[in-house]
Amino acid sequence: MFYVAALLWFNVFYSDAFIPNEWLQFSSKYTSTHVEITERAILDVATDYFLNHPRVKQPIKPLTVSAPYTSATDLFKAYYGNKASPRKFEEAIKELLTANANVDLDLTVSHLASAHFDAEQFISGNQRLLTLRQAIVSSINDGHFEAARSQCGQLLHTLQDFYSHSNWIEIGHTDLNFDLGVSGGNLGKIADPTLPTCIDCGNKGSSNPTCKNNVLNYIKRNKILTSGYSDGQVNSDGKPINKPRGIGKCTHGGGSSNSANEAGGINKDTSNQHLSPHFYYHKQAAQLAMKATVNFLQKLRESVGESSFARFLNLGLGSTLCIVMDTSGSMRNDMDAAINRSYHIIDSRMGTDTDPANFVLVPFHDPVFGPATVTDDAEKFKAALNNLKTKDGGDCPELVLNGLRLALTHSEPYSSCFVFTDASAKDDVMRDSVVALAQHKKIEVSFFVSGNCWHSVRGRRSTNRSKRALIGNKLYSDIAFSTGGQALDLTKKDVLEGTQIIESTVQLSKVSLFKAYDIPATPHNGREHIFPIDLTLMEVTVEINGFITKMQMVDPKGKIRPIKNAGDIKFTAKLPSLRVVKMVNLEPGMWKIRVDSFMSYSVSVYGLSTLDFIHTFGKSETNGPHPGHKEISGRPLKGKPAHIMMKIFGAIGQDIARMEQMDLVDITDKILTSTTLQKISPISQYTAEAVPPDIPFLVRLVGRDGNGNVIHRLLNSVVEPSTTEIIAYASTKNSILAPGGTSHVKFTVFNIGKPALFRIKATDEKGFVQMVTPDRVNLHVNESADGYIKLLAPENAAFGTTSTVTLTVQTNTAGQTFNFMVFDIIVAPQDLDEEAPVCNVIERQGDCSMVRPDMDCSRFNYSVTASFMDVGYGLYNIQAKYPTQIKVGRQIVEAFQVGLTNVSVKGVFHSTCCQPKVQLMAIDVVGNVGRCFIEMTNLTTSPVNEDKSLSIFILIACIGLGIVGLLILIVICIICRKRIRNKVIFIK
Repeated sequence: MFYVAALLWFNVFYSDAFIPNEWLQFSSKYTSTHVEITERAILDVATDYFLNHPRVKQPIKPLTVSAPYTSATDLFKAYYGNKASPRKFEEAIKELLTANANVDLDLTVSHLASAHFDAEQFISGNQRLLTLRQAIVSSINDGHFEAARSQCGQLLHTLQDFYSHSNWIEIGHTDLNFDLGVSGGNLGKIADPTLPTCIDCGNKGSSNPTCKNNVLNYIKRNKILTSGYSDGQVNSDGKPINKPRGIGKCTHGGGSSNSANEAGGINKDTSNQHLSPHFYYHKQAAQLAMKATVNFLQKLRESVGESSFARFLNLGLGSTLCIVMDTSGSMRNDMDAAINRSYHIIDSRMGTDTDPANFVLVPFHDPVFGPATVTDDAEKFKAALNNLKTKDGGDCPELVLNGLRLALTHSEPYSSCFVFTDASAKDDVMRDSVVALAQHKKIEVSFFVSGNCWHSVRGRRSTNRSKRALIGNKLYSDIAFSTGGQALDLTKKDVLEGTQIIESTVQLSKVSLFKAYDIPATPHNGREHIFPIDLTLMEVTVEINGFITKMQMVDPKGKIRPIKNAGDIKFTAKLPSLRVVKMVNLEPGMWKIRVDSFMSYSVSVYGLSTLDFIHTFGKSETNGPHPGHKEISGRPLKGKPAHIMMKIFGAIGQDIARMEQMDLVDITDKILTSTTLQKISPISQYTAEAVPPDIPFLVRLVGRDGNGNVIHRLLNSVVEPSTTEIIAYASTKNSILAPGGTSHVKFTVFNIGKPALFRIKATDEKGFVQMVTPDRVNLHVNESADGYIKLLAPENAAFGTTSTVTLTVQTNTAGQTFNFMVFDIIVAPQDLDEEAPVCNVIERQGDCSMVRPDMDCSRFNYSVTASFMDVGYGLYNIQAKYPTQIKVGRQIVEAFQVGLTNVSVKGVFHSTCCQPKVQLMAIDVVGNVGRCFIEMTNLTTSPVNEDKSLSIFILIACIGLGIVGLLILIVICIICRKRIRNKVIFIK
């Protein structure tokens, strides 16, 4: 089937890398894509991490080649148990895979030869790997894991292409090039630009398009590296790279070369001979690419440490607890409520799998906001909460959105941020930037609004509470609506009870079942809302935001179930403007909520389940050199077909749950369109094509559980399609800055809607954005305009400093909504630091050679003293690594600080003879590692200097030999003297 599909599409597309992802008929069980290679490697590395960090209650089964974990769901189930959701891990995988595939699909790098090791660009390709590695390590060390994943995905693509595009396999290698992407490494012999490398296979249309044995014997015999040329390739300066004429260089093949007198090539991207001349090496290339991916990730893990690497891959379960607090004088009660609720969440979940992964706290008032407290230490978060002080003075509006945006940059994807205020926003111009960043990171934002400080213009004005509830706070409501959160209108005394929604929201396994917004008042007859409960749900929560007069729950048999203050169906919050009902031990089937209200209201129903999905909106990319599915940045376009790619995870399987259909529903739960899901991957990846409607909508998946009960899973945030698209061409070259460095990022605005004046704005939390040109542009239908963002990194910016740029385009024309794009700017070295730190052992004390297996090894100790120094960008960490992760010793490092360079640092490492082997590692700020290897199995307690031990031994040996020689000489002299004396006597 794939062969036929390839023939059908061959005249339009060709392969210039491992196929980026599962795209239409190009996916085949015999072809490994970049996505499949990378995901398999990530799962293997994550498994190895879990094996080295065993859980007492849930030990993982050892990974074997014959039966590896084939999905994040299986891996998390084995390690954490049946109730663990792999959502965060799946999101990290998706970010890495998307960044990897975009190297083929993004016009800024798809034609860049060094990004694919094409056109013999081995030096610049390796330089790219080293530059990206430095940026990745710097970002991880600074805690910016999303930026690191984006850079890492790009690096892995280039690394994988080395094995598919070069002749590494053809010249006889069966293992990795371990010097690739390694500081100071030697790639091997590289073909000179004038050296012939391949023979001509004949004209196109030849009966032998594969060009078997087309690599010259001289190249094979001397193991000289080469790679293929193709049309349209450029170097890092954007200048064309043309295949040398009349020399006999290899082509890439598969239709990538339009040369009239050459056919075939050497790429091994697919298992199809029409796309890959050396298709018979595809399996071997894919295996080496996966092995290289595992090797890089393991080296990265070593460079950044176990804890940071786990956060890089999102291997934990918790989500972010994010509090954004107004510290104005009137907020003391709200502040206490937030503190009490946070304490309860932390204390009740401490040591469990539902413990928050990290904490973010951002205070604000007028005229300042921040600084942000970001920590994974619960006690530090508590201390920061306790240190909050209210401040008097100023007018009513506060810097709400600046504080919120700062919090969003530090929160992990799929988290929730809770904003406490009794004032309107003075910085309402930040609305688009906040919504864009929250939607990009899929963070739910909820507001707790209390008091009577309200305004429509800058200044203080009180309003009647019922009137304020009636008109609402449009700004806060809009942000909550767009991000899937809530805007709660509360009295001061109700704030603590209202914070109950934080308790149920900060759950990684939270899934959305039903949403309906702005339901009209029904004071007399009431209204019913129907939602299904399936077998995978552990508990269900119903929230109604609005002033309602009556609420009832009706089970699948039609029986009204009373809502009590305790029991299986109970109120956890019962306020005039908010009802929260928690339900457990429920009968599966279709349940109903009956509501009477004299005002409009909104309903949200969600539960706890491992069965859920993540998604991307995308489009088929066919204009560039590589066909594939490219994720849409920002919002989808109205009326333009879009592929919705979905990864379903959790309790999935024919006997447990199966998903069959995708619905697009409006904000009142009315179905707009339905589409059957198409499975495109054995690891529960599905796609559906739809045309986004002109109105806001929600994405809902529909399926059945093992007993046939209906399953609903809903995208948490509302999708608001746009008539405008904005694309920023951020690349490795212009998004990685040195301290004090500048760059210009090009962007393009497209308009498919009515003629309008568009406002363009770029913001970031670190102040890197200097200017946007132009900031306004008039566009007619189907017109576009280009512009630039000027960026400047401060002179004193530390390596790893990352700033998130949000680029938005907006117009006031009716029916046209704003759109956005988000990208990161990283401060990293521009000059490569290729020298690893130096480790020298000064002294070793102890001897583990006498410890027998039947003895208690913990009673025998040893110590090692060593010095460390880095002459590059400075030291980042010094640590001892033992064969197991068990902590068996302690270390003392004197006068160490991050960034220390050209200064020797001494460390003393103590351990027991249970771990007689130890590896001392010095890691610099860009991830280079210097090592000392010590084995304490045949040593004395006397000090030994590693560097001088050999010379001392030789000196002692020489002295010994000299003494022996002298003694022999003396003996000879004595003997000779006696003989002479005897001879003299005899003569006499």
